[in-house]
Amino acid sequence: MKVVRAEQQNVDPKHLLFDWNVDEALLGGIKIAFDGAVIDATLQHRLSILETTIR
Repeated sequence: MKVVRAEQQNVDPKHLLFDWNVDEALLGGIKIAFDGAVIDATLQHRLSILETTIR
């Protein structure tokens, strides 16, 4: 397994405080899963704000 640096994967460096020690295909899957979780959490947060505002 080789170290894949964030800049090679077009990942915002702020999201990676260390190099991923995984191969590129695996990194792609982790990044997609991570981005999905962040987006989901953001949407949940916005929905809860919206619900509070409606009430």
